Amino acid sequence: MICGKCGATFYRTVDRHGANNWVCSGHKDGNRNGKGACPNLSVRERDIYTAFIRMYNKLRLHEGIILRPALDQMEALESAVQRENPAMLEINRAIAQATEQNYKISKLRASGLLDADACAAKLAALDAQLTQLRAKRRRLLRNDDISEVADALRQTVETLHQGPEQMDEFDEELFNEMVEKITVDTDHVLRFRLRGGFDVAEPLWRETR
Repeated sequence: MICGKCGATFYRTVDRHGANNWVCSGHKDGNRNGKGACPNLSVRERDIYTAFIRMYNKLRLHEGIILRPALDQMEALESAVQRENPAMLEINRAIAQATEQNYKISKLRASGLLDADACAAKLAALDAQLTQLRAKRRRLLRNDDISEVADALRQTVETLHQGPEQMDEFDEELFNEMVEKITVDTDHVLRFRLRGGFDVAEPLWRETR
């Protein structure tokens, strides 16, 4: 989590009520070194969770007019770059299949349907395969960032599709699968950076205790 005002990272603390809070290190360090404190103070963890729930439900309901157009544009650009390169298309198909297998195995592990050791072995093999495929893709195409971003955005959309239609409680697994980082603006707006480079702003509503 990054401060949108000073660029410093947020760190986690526990208040006297036992609640988790995230504090801008620029605010604390500025007071300590006399350079002036960052105006961003702290954000309650449960308010972050609530903001994520609201963001997720909006994306789930309006995916066709929010994420889908961005993915369509990215895939059109990717296709234009790769149209004359059948070897690249084959590698991308293999990457997509391995990524999907990785996701399915992770879901089985989370649900307790797969032995932990077997799961770790399968994930390690898939990670090695993905590393090799991506290295091969980099050798074929210098502008490989386009495909990397498209892959990440496709996976985010797939995660959204496989998630609940309505999220009522915070889901840490979905959060980790979808969110790359959070920027906290001074007016207490959270900007969620989804995997694939898509930003979604969500006002931070403070809940009463």
